[in-house]
Amino acid sequence: MTWPITIRRRVRRLLQEVSELELDGRGLGLARKAAEILPELRERAAPLRLVPPPRVAPLDKGEGARGRRRRVYAAVMARDGGICTAAGFQGLRCSGVPELDHQWGRGRDRESVENVRILCTRHHRMKTDSAPTRARWLLQFREHATAHGYDGEVAKVERALALERAQHPEAVE
Repeated sequence: MTWPITIRRRVRRLLQEVSELELDGRGLGLARKAAEILPELRERAAPLRLVPPPRVAPLDKGEGARGRRRRVYAAVMARDGGICTAAGFQGLRCSGVPELDHQWGRGRDRESVENVRILCTRHHRMKTDSAPTRARWLLQFREHATAHGYDGEVAKVERALALERAQHPEAVE
């Protein structure tokens, strides 16, 4: 999603203001000012449209892994709008460099539109490192799969969450 020029100018102006704010000779910080302006930006942003994902055709005998990966990548980019699907600061989606995230790992499950999503580099690294917890990422993927109607993936997430609850009951919310 591209922000309208008026919002980009407003954000630039506010960032300039925030960088100049001081209290007793110390900067006030960006987080507090961001928390004040995000509701306004959220109201002005165009709502996201959910469109049904394109279906990936079955594997052609002549098609290699590279061709299938290109088709899956194109379909996932179209479905997710080319931006990170992880919920960020106050529920907003971030706009980092998009990467394909294989929910179950490339070696465990065949790559498909259903089990791949777009995460930015930072969120992809956090998910890979299970930060803050693996359960939190599973819950987020369950929301993603439910929103797109991927019942098979929701069932896999439920099994993984049950295992996570058994192994780390303190980590599951």
